[in-house]
Amino acid sequence: MRRRRRFFALAEGALILVFLVLAAIIANRLLAARWIREEERAAAEAHRSLAVSVTAVPEKSDDAEPPEIQAEIRKLMRQNEDAVGLLHFDGDRTLYVCQTTDNSYYMTHRFDRSEDPAGMIYMDYRNALWPRSANLILYGHNMRDGSRFGTLKRFEKTEHIEEYPIFQLAERYETVDYMPFAVFHTSVDAADESFYPYDQIDFADENGFNRYVRDVKERSILDLPVEVAYGDRLLTLVTCHSGIDRGRLVIVCREVKPEDGLS
Repeated sequence: MRRRRRFFALAEGALILVFLVLAAIIANRLLAARWIREEERAAAEAHRSLAVSVTAVPEKSDDAEPPEIQAEIRKLMRQNEDAVGLLHFDGDRTLYVCQTTDNSYYMTHRFDRSEDPAGMIYMDYRNALWPRSANLILYGHNMRDGSRFGTLKRFEKTEHIEEYPIFQLAERYETVDYMPFAVFHTSVDAADESFYPYDQIDFADENGFNRYVRDVKERSILDLPVEVAYGDRLLTLVTCHSGIDRGRLVIVCREVKPEDGLS
């Protein structure tokens, strides 16, 4: 009898411990989700303060001085010096964008630098904003709750792109609208047959640029009638894709031009 009572007491204690652990995990996830929602609301407020039109800036050259940093981005930099801009897309989504000296820190850290497996949106550490790299690359986790880059999968459908054709990046020096011209899946494993080095930030010459555009268009799962010419500035969005081992969903965009009739 004593042994049985001890067994039930231990079992009861184990169940209570499991309950407390599960409750702590759920509470932590709820708090993290709330923090992300509050962050996105703050980012949306900052975006509303920006000029809605594309910002005109001086012609870039290696010896030119960069223009003044946009006021709203300067405010963000006072909170976190790694802030480089705001990404607005999907009708009502606005996300902070940071950049540091590697492509790993913001995989697991929030805008306030606290640790979070959801990370945040970050620009490739090799990208430059002045003079600007030919292809700005943004990374973010494909979160199941739709946060971070969890809604990018919607852009695997032509209908969604037709409804929300604009990705607007307000970076330190200018605000530019971009439109997708290729959506494809790849693996970051070079041995995989689907592998393609999408993370090209600059091109040696016109042939290199045209080859890249041709390659990503050929891999695209959608036929998007967007012409791309040498000299067009590109924006690439990257998140995880579960359909391929170590897979990625890649959306490549070019800047919107007056003749597109979208800005």
